[in-house]
Amino acid sequence: MKKLIPILLAFLPLAVSCKLDDTYTQTNVQEMVTVKEGNLLNDNGIILNVVEDALGTDKWKIEGNRYLALFDILNRALDIRLKSVIKATVMTPEVYNPDADYPTDPLVPELTGYSGGYLNLGFSYYKDKKSNAAHRIRICEERIGTSQRYLHIFHDGAGEDPTQMDEKDLETIISIFSLPMDLKSGERVSLVMNVIVTDSTGKKTVQEKTINLY
Repeated sequence: MKKLIPILLAFLPLAVSCKLDDTYTQTNVQEMVTVKEGNLLNDNGIILNVVEDALGTDKWKIEGNRYLALFDILNRALDIRLKSVIKATVMTPEVYNPDADYPTDPLVPELTGYSGGYLNLGFSYYKDKKSNAAHRIRICEERIGTSQRYLHIFHDGAGEDPTQMDEKDLETIISIFSLPMDLKSGERVSLVMNVIVTDSTGKKTVQEKTINLY
């Protein structure tokens, strides 16, 4: 199910115009949403009424769960056809310890966005198709003064080396996190993480990269 949603590097919450006519429709909308009384509340505070559900299960209807949802808007009343969801983990970052021995497995940044009081982050990583070992992503926060936050993202894999393994032996896993965060005006946020870099000869290496978000 996870591969059904194309993840975007950045996204904006749904903004619905008051001038829409009754025949308004929109397909393949992606939104961060929270389950509220069997429907979905987006981060602009708009209720999306799930009148058609293609998931085939009610397991997603746990009050308060957050998801990246893919859906079609059917009319001005914001009735929707829910097509797929990826569950987001609500997480408070750990405190970064510069002396700690953190894992260095690579990640791919896929999604960033601040909405509804959450900093929403999405990453993908490569997993050996033959392995059942768990992977873990840790998010640690380092504050510099009152205006700079560094979020150090660490991926603890299961011994895979995607720079050396054949792509046919790997599968892509997507993880999404919602970090409750009160970002103040002028505050800067950066991600620090290990990524795969391919040089002009095609050689792949893992390098640390800083991504400035705001």
